[in-house]
Amino acid sequence: MNLEDLIRETKPLYISVNQEEMTKNVFKAIRNQTQCTRKYKSSWLKRCGVVASITVLAMGGTFASGFVSPAIASMLSQIPLINTAYNLLENPALSPKGVRQAVTQGFDIKVNQVSSNNGITLTINNAYCAPNEFAFDMVASFSSNVTESPIIRTSDMQISINGTRKLYNLDGGTFEPTADGKYAGIVHFDAHNMQPYSLLPNQFNLEVSITKIGNITGQWNFIVPLSSKDVKNATKVFEPMITKTFNSITFTVQKVMVAPSEIEIDCELKQPLTIIDASTPHLKQLAAYDQAGNRLSGGIVTISKAQRNGNSNIIKITAKYTPPTEPLSNLTVKADGGLNGLSIPFAMQYSQ
Repeated sequence: MNLEDLIRETKPLYISVNQEEMTKNVFKAIRNQTQCTRKYKSSWLKRCGVVASITVLAMGGTFASGFVSPAIASMLSQIPLINTAYNLLENPALSPKGVRQAVTQGFDIKVNQVSSNNGITLTINNAYCAPNEFAFDMVASFSSNVTESPIIRTSDMQISINGTRKLYNLDGGTFEPTADGKYAGIVHFDAHNMQPYSLLPNQFNLEVSITKIGNITGQWNFIVPLSSKDVKNATKVFEPMITKTFNSITFTVQKVMVAPSEIEIDCELKQPLTIIDASTPHLKQLAAYDQAGNRLSGGIVTISKAQRNGNSNIIKITAKYTPPTEPLSNLTVKADGGLNGLSIPFAMQYSQ
């Protein structure tokens, strides 16, 4: 059965459903239709990811109505599920690329904590902690007397550092069905997503509290000790202070931090008050390349407000990138700006 036939078969079955209810029914149908236990592989995802995504979207109404045709069931049996026997922080379907690379290098933290209430058991097995970010996995399982299997969401969690500094703007948290009838996902926090920005403590207790999952209320609590010591020891910091000037605009690379899960570049833009929009950075993008000329994924994450200094405005810029899989021996930074329609290229290099 090809994709066109699948869409043609499901089209008459569309019904209007609540998105969360549809997702829950999709996951339930998938779990009922397959016992696949193979681990995700990137090549497998490339082959079936598009088909699986379209299949789930096309069949939302079908699952909500409780009907699954034999042809659709056959398609579902080919969709791999998350296998919780593996470290979920290494799973390309769940975990950010930088975190995955760091964990495969041995920078993960074993947690192995369990919290159970009202027939739902939550487990945190693994975590990762760096000065700018942390991540942890979570698996939800259900006892036989639970009438529903609600999907846990990041918005269900109250997360704080040492019980005082509450965190928000967490990403990840997309919990997927597992091969053994559970849900599994990753919760990730990037300090740049929270203002005012500040580094995470070197050591702290990450407190996770959940009082409601779906329509089920209860108490699920974790206190996870985290430390970025090993990651910091493996992090290299450079202060190249490389400067380029074009049409009175000065761009400076002040600091570069190369960590197992990220490359962070701190820059400064100095613009004379006489130019148009002097308080707005005349910078379109900031790109980084490794020694092989491969462009690294990422870009600008924060831009400060302009601060006047004499006859100029000073603007601080921070960019973040995912490290290459090969050891980084040379980094090239290119900043492209625009002034009155002109393209302003800056290129600077430094080696470790």
